[in-house]
Amino acid sequence: MSRVFLIEPTKHLDLAPALKYGELVTVFDPKSLQRRAADGSRVFRPSVFNPNEYGRTFLADLERHDFDPDSDYVIVAGGVIGITIAVTAVMLKYGRARLLVFNSTQNEYVDKHIEASEITTCDTNTTTGTVTSSLTPLRDTARR
Repeated sequence: MSRVFLIEPTKHLDLAPALKYGELVTVFDPKSLQRRAADGSRVFRPSVFNPNEYGRTFLADLERHDFDPDSDYVIVAGGVIGITIAVTAVMLKYGRARLLVFNSTQNEYVDKHIEASEITTCDTNTTTGTVTSSLTPLRDTARR
């Protein structure tokens, strides 16, 4: 069965509709993941202002849960910086990601499957030095 990985707890969102995609797993859970900061204080996750440590720790925690990029999801919920770092880390490590994004029109979470190779293509004209790029639309893999 697929699992839905929540980056860290959020109080302001109803995540119940996402449960149809699988069991909810909170990666940076303050109840189960206690770490020590350099000054000895307890923290439950690295600071988002240290993106390298945040991304590495996020990936290590995914691996601890046997994350499978072909069947598991990362839910887009919570702080923008943390989401950006986490999704970037997954894309760099696995080359793809399955995201759950809330669609307010449909009032439900929808599955967005992203392949790193499909996001951007850049071509450089070596004669003129002109760079052209295009953005490939994300595939909507939600079952209708």
